[in-house]
Amino acid sequence: MALLAATTVGSAQIGCASLFDAVPRDHRPGRPDIAPSFQLTHPTLPEPDPEQASLFSPAGVPVRDWLESEAVRDRVGVLLAAAHVPGSHLRAYADYLCDGTLVDPGLVVWLGAPGRLLRWEGLVEGFDADGDGLQAAWNRAMALLSYAREVRQWPRAAMLALKRQRPVGRAFDIAMFPPLPDRLGEFRHALLALALRTRALLYSEFASPTRVSRGEGWCVVDVLGAFGVHFDYQRRFISVSVRSANSFGFPRYAQVDLLEPLRTEDWCRAFANRLRQDLRTALGWAWPHADIEAPAFAWLTSVVQTIAARSRLLERVRRRISDAYPYNRQVVRDLREATIDLRRGRGLLGGDYMWAWRHAEILRQRVGEAPRLAPLWGLAVRLKLIGVRDDFHALRRLLTERGVTTAGWKLLCRWSRALFRPLDRPNASLQVAWDDLIAHVRLLQRAQAVVPMPYCIVRALFARHWYTDELDVGGLPLGLVRGAIEQVRGPLPLGALDAFIDHELTPVLGWIARARPVFDRNQQRAPWRWFHARCIEWTERERQRRQMIDWTHGINGLRWRRFDVVPLRDSAMLWQEGEAMRTCLSTYADDCRGRLYIIYSVRAGGRPRPVAHIGLHLGEDGTGRLDQVRGFANSAVEPALVEFAKGLARMGHFGEGLEAGE
Repeated sequence: MALLAATTVGSAQIGCASLFDAVPRDHRPGRPDIAPSFQLTHPTLPEPDPEQASLFSPAGVPVRDWLESEAVRDRVGVLLAAAHVPGSHLRAYADYLCDGTLVDPGLVVWLGAPGRLLRWEGLVEGFDADGDGLQAAWNRAMALLSYAREVRQWPRAAMLALKRQRPVGRAFDIAMFPPLPDRLGEFRHALLALALRTRALLYSEFASPTRVSRGEGWCVVDVLGAFGVHFDYQRRFISVSVRSANSFGFPRYAQVDLLEPLRTEDWCRAFANRLRQDLRTALGWAWPHADIEAPAFAWLTSVVQTIAARSRLLERVRRRISDAYPYNRQVVRDLREATIDLRRGRGLLGGDYMWAWRHAEILRQRVGEAPRLAPLWGLAVRLKLIGVRDDFHALRRLLTERGVTTAGWKLLCRWSRALFRPLDRPNASLQVAWDDLIAHVRLLQRAQAVVPMPYCIVRALFARHWYTDELDVGGLPLGLVRGAIEQVRGPLPLGALDAFIDHELTPVLGWIARARPVFDRNQQRAPWRWFHARCIEWTERERQRRQMIDWTHGINGLRWRRFDVVPLRDSAMLWQEGEAMRTCLSTYADDCRGRLYIIYSVRAGGRPRPVAHIGLHLGEDGTGRLDQVRGFANSAVEPALVEFAKGLARMGHFGEGLEAGE
């Protein structure tokens, strides 16, 4: 353009010169008597700026790389036309093959049809990759072929979920993404584009979730490009490298689950780090500010988690990752045989596998000697009650010291897993489970049982109620245990088993734990109805003994949704509702009378038992501080009730007969 403009101006100047030449010199008005001079210079372009990445050379000629990229795009266009790629897919496919731009997973489904796969494979094999650009396009075409083959193998639920994410109108449903945090609204267009790129990257990694590198004595498994698992065969050691914002690092004590990979959401944060630079580009000038980048990265992590959960592919990806780990299957089998607290969905951490890997010969020997007793031996070793090189004789000596007789030892040899299974609770201490197992065996010894008790009875006997520490299950009356077993034996109406456990067996156990009655030999063999009647009598006496203690503070007339929220103002109500809810409300009577505490009961109309209780610590000014919100047997409640309790704590609770709103 600069060359064209200069030529035009020069032509105009030349035209003017010809006009002047046509006029005699003596008749040029106002001009000296000299001949005009003209100097035409060759127009020059500015110096090339390497930062601008111009497509043209300083001489105005397109550069070689640009010409090559255009040639690659032309060849790719011919390939796509021969493959009969529809017009709605052309741009995405061309951008991927030429520039490596991620393809939307919904567009890869088209290529997964058998006939299209064969046609694409034949065209790619005949593609002449002459040059670096064409070679890169050929590599991407082969990767797209593998991607489409994997998509074809995806389960039907995943394909339906993918189609729901991109409806017929081709407008992506952004409602599936988490809402943007505060202060990020101005970046919504760039962040939503980044979320779509995240979705495309995650689906492409789900198609090929692992990359394995091997060497002499080592193996590295890269998982989703987010973390790597390093196996050292010589030292029998496993280490984990995790992707950070800029590189990979080895966090201290980092472990992976070899059997149930991606079980937690930690991998989502590591995967989001792959797009950390893209996130900073989307934020622009604001990314150095921690109060902007931190919530933006947290939002990106939640996007990864949401897309993975809705893809319906996690189970398939987990299996493929687990199959890629080069662990010794025999070691895993022996470790599982020697682990008593096995639950469905429970994986195998790398640290546990390393321990079993280093003691593989001993584990194989113990499992071969006594496969039914090996789980109990493994539990004792994990608790460091015996050494890993100690045999079953050391285990029997340990149990004998705890009161286990020959009859109990025979039960453990036959039923170790069945005896432990009712005692295995999530997030429970193994030491507590060991103590409960000893008490369970002692109870069976006294009853001269040769088979385990019903699962529901054992579960109720060792349930973690607030009075559990005061109950000696191994010393319970045998008549009570046999009577409870008779009550649950045989077919029962719907709900009868839960009603018996909650409203009969548990109150009787609470009575024995707190009242500590002494039974003679005849009472030890009494039927179930006798124990239940004594429990009811003791409960009534305790309720009457607590009727004289009362207080007046609290707010009347409170409601939450359709529930009444009522303050408890005497010790009798605390006792009665505490017994109904299997909680220790009665222990707060002195604090309530001293105006240090207040308990509100959340009740539903027509139900004899409350729904939940709210406990507040009270200050000198009458305002509260939330202590707890508990349901039946101290169970958790829904978050909305907790939020209501937080608002209730900010109110004033001193005064007689305060009404809501005062």
